[in-house]
Amino acid sequence: MRYSAACSIVLLTISTCSAGDPPDFRWSKEIQAKPHVEEELMAVPLDADIYAATGRQWEDLRIHDSDGKVVPYLLEKQTKKQTRTRRTTWTGRNVSAQPLKDVGLEIRVRLNDDDPQAAGITLMTPLKNFEQRVQVFGAVDGKADQPLVSDSVIFDYSQYMDVSRREIPLPVNTSRDFRIVVGALTADQESQLLALTRSLRGDKTNERHERTTIQRRPFRIDRIEFWAETSYLSPQETVTTEWPIAGITVTEDAEKQQTLVEVQTRREPLVKFTLQTSSRNFNRQATVQIPETTGVKTIWRDVGHDSVSQFKFRDLQEQKLQINFPEQRHETWRIVIDNHDSPPLQIDRVKAEGHRYQLVYLAAANETHQIYYGTADNQVHDPPQYDVAAINAVLQEGVVPVPATLGASVALAEVSATSLLQRINNPMILGVVICLLVALLAWVLFQAGRRIDQLPPDETP
Repeated sequence: MRYSAACSIVLLTISTCSAGDPPDFRWSKEIQAKPHVEEELMAVPLDADIYAATGRQWEDLRIHDSDGKVVPYLLEKQTKKQTRTRRTTWTGRNVSAQPLKDVGLEIRVRLNDDDPQAAGITLMTPLKNFEQRVQVFGAVDGKADQPLVSDSVIFDYSQYMDVSRREIPLPVNTSRDFRIVVGALTADQESQLLALTRSLRGDKTNERHERTTIQRRPFRIDRIEFWAETSYLSPQETVTTEWPIAGITVTEDAEKQQTLVEVQTRREPLVKFTLQTSSRNFNRQATVQIPETTGVKTIWRDVGHDSVSQFKFRDLQEQKLQINFPEQRHETWRIVIDNHDSPPLQIDRVKAEGHRYQLVYLAAANETHQIYYGTADNQVHDPPQYDVAAINAVLQEGVVPVPATLGASVALAEVSATSLLQRINNPMILGVVICLLVALLAWVLFQAGRRIDQLPPDETP
């Protein structure tokens, strides 16, 4: 029993000296990078396997070198420069207007010499619940008007929902003088807009009532605004990427008049869901929820909500199907769509977008590294607290990290034997083991000597 206890002490010493090393984790991935003959700043993006297995605070994520030593790292979101569009607006100052005989309004407006070229026109009106047909003509240096926009529709459907359109995009042009004709809708436009409003309200209202809800009154315009757009390269911004969906389930709650879309993911850091639907001409409220378990009870907590809409009418092709929320990492999500009395939407697909994280670290010359992640048997680790001052200093100097990639996942059972050999080959551990074995041998010899002294002396015949 004493010998067994001594051997247990030796094994416990090996385990204690190695706390936090790879066998405490479930998975390993090789960091694959080009050979480097000097110290390099490296960056390796995390993948879906790591997101699925790691804790919320990344407490079970480590980098080790070929000797099994921990390598400090900086965890950060990936960023890049983005091409953005900046809109400039200004009010038209040279404006004249006159009514037309066939119930319409003609407006003439001229750009100033210092005004940029117009990419669009906005008719600013205080009116609500209207539909108007608009045509735009342009001219250069007093020449004859040329049609720019032949058949556009501006509208406001505040009676039904917060949906309106007062902007008229223009094709690329060199016009400095514009003629805007605001008139009544054609019969074809009335018919299509009737179908649109019926979709917005549902099928319970008769056609006559739907048409008379659009008030017929003189169309008032307070001012005309022009706008132009220029592209520019933004500073470094956090980027999002599409992450694959593990599965979706769509059900209908007839009592609450809701569509429930349950989404399964692999715990990627998500910030947005985008619905893909064949339904059109709708505007609904949608809420993103996550499950929270307290004891044996699970509730759904709201983390984001927004309105989703899709309109298709002649040249009007507008949609807003994204639902944004603060970054979250969960396996199960639920999107709740409020239908009220309208027919449920046909949900064809859900797209998930989120941030991509990367580990930035200093790699020694000719050194290889492994990532270890995911605790075994739900073992709890404290989040690592590394000194990353050197990494930050290099980044502030403008050094761009060398990109690396991750290899395939390897289960801990497949690397345990190798890891144990690496530990035994550690000089510190070998020294401790040798000292304990020498002490154990000395103790055994001492005990054996005591037993010999306690034997009775031999009797002489």
